[in-house]
Amino acid sequence: MNSSAVVREATLPRFVESRLDEFGPELGGRQVLFLPNRVRGDNVWYGGEEVYSAADAKAVDLDAAYLLDATERRYLREHSATVYLIEFAVAVASTMTASSLQSLIAFCRRRARRQSADVNHSIEPEAVPLKVTLTRVNKQGDTSTRRTLIFEGTTESVVRAMNETLVPAGEWDDSPARIDPQACEDKD
Repeated sequence: MNSSAVVREATLPRFVESRLDEFGPELGGRQVLFLPNRVRGDNVWYGGEEVYSAADAKAVDLDAAYLLDATERRYLREHSATVYLIEFAVAVASTMTASSLQSLIAFCRRRARRQSADVNHSIEPEAVPLKVTLTRVNKQGDTSTRRTLIFEGTTESVVRAMNETLVPAGEWDDSPARIDPQACEDKD
């Protein structure tokens, strides 16, 4: 595949930013937090498919949790006649390791395989449309800083762009990452 993912700057809803502040740059000891990615008025929602995120994360050894606890989470399921887009948002910790980045890539691929099978499209998993809003939380002195990017394209182009942009335990980077995305597979 020769297509490239589109990568652009983004902002998070104020409510999500304030909740992330409560966790700090280490995200409460987790490598990844699943963020609500739907906004309707003053309310934030998880997409309906996010119900499976914890199980998918566990299957690929991704140390992840939801930003909101079970009593606060609300899910919004939307339907479309077009090819189904996988869309989710995550925050990654300042302490993210290469292993966690590898697991995040495997998580993206797992979601694409399920989508390809569940919706019964004649589209290969690596070509499934994917949109990931990714917030990197870094520690600067006594405070934390955030940078949010949206990665959008085919699953493989998004995985490639994330791998090239997100350097474990460091800043955003434009140099090639040190992880082979082909090695990032889940156990199924």
